[in-house]
Amino acid sequence: MKNMKKIVSIVSGLGLLISSVMPVMAETIYPTPFPTGAHTTLVKQKVKAGNLTLKAPAEVGLADIYVSGQVVTNTGTATDFYVDDARGLKTAAQLGWTATVTYSRLTDKLDATTFVPFVDPTVGGENYNGKVYQFSPTTPTALYGALATGVTAGSVIELTEDGVTGVSTAITVMTASANNGKGMYKNNIGIQVKVPPNTPAADYESTMTFTVA
Repeated sequence: MKNMKKIVSIVSGLGLLISSVMPVMAETIYPTPFPTGAHTTLVKQKVKAGNLTLKAPAEVGLADIYVSGQVVTNTGTATDFYVDDARGLKTAAQLGWTATVTYSRLTDKLDATTFVPFVDPTVGGENYNGKVYQFSPTTPTALYGALATGVTAGSVIELTEDGVTGVSTAITVMTASANNGKGMYKNNIGIQVKVPPNTPAADYESTMTFTVA
């Protein structure tokens, strides 16, 4: 009887040993089949609106001249004036824009009471109307794929003082008509100064102030 218990015990032990070393068969999971037909993928891109901005040259240098008993005409150019319309307006909302400039008269850096006026006070029998300052905007250049359609330069114009402020009335440098002017544009502004006779010797400066709207 004792021997039978031993045999049963041995057999049970062998069964546990065999079950512990037998490999466990994993359950096979099959992926869900892809649907048939065409498939679509959504691609997202946000284009953010910019602003209507401009960039003007920091400085314009006119050539030195000498004091003279007659009118001396001097010229220079304000180069690389830019307007960039990056507002991204749709056609119906694109109302265009206008870039303008005002000009302060040439004034002695050390003495504000000495200046070159907008009208020459000495005009006599010369073939000259007395207007001292003249601006000549050039034809705009469209940059980086912008369209030139509807973007034009302002007219050649003699500057007129705004009251007695020492500053000119605003003149148009460049303009874009409705539905035009998207992107970046460049032009230059020719400057002509007819310095009156016997203008005092000094270092003169003036300021050009640009705006766009």
